[in-house]
Amino acid sequence: MTPQKWKRHFGLKRDTDDEKTNVTKEKSRQMALQLGLGGRTGIEIGGEREGLVPSDAWKRRVQGDAWRSGDTANVSIGQGQLLVTPLQMAVYTAALANGGRVYRPRLVREPARPEDGFVRELALGRALRYVLEHRVFINGLRTVVLR
Repeated sequence: MTPQKWKRHFGLKRDTDDEKTNVTKEKSRQMALQLGLGGRTGIEIGGEREGLVPSDAWKRRVQGDAWRSGDTANVSIGQGQLLVTPLQMAVYTAALANGGRVYRPRLVREPARPEDGFVRELALGRALRYVLEHRVFINGLRTVVLR
């Protein structure tokens, strides 16, 4: 997606619209966090890493530099300082696919063996949270593919 299309998608009119850019980058960051990126998933094993969905404050503190529009573009396509684990991506993708419900992943200790007649159905449990704005991400993904 070109920077112009990305800005139009998120309701920005021009490069100098700093106030809207600041709101948009923080809103995008908050949605990414709500969808499971950058934080521990809560799976029942030790050693899970958090990852990072960077912010302007983080960049100023760690890199001594202000956030730029290029940072937003890079992070929005999974580049730059964004750090996520494969499990976070699985939680994120599942939430986008199931309508915005974020579930804590669980380990299955015994796999299903249909050939032996051993099939166990697991309840999903209660969603940790529901992300209403998940459609923004889905629409962004669709726009990248179709345009």
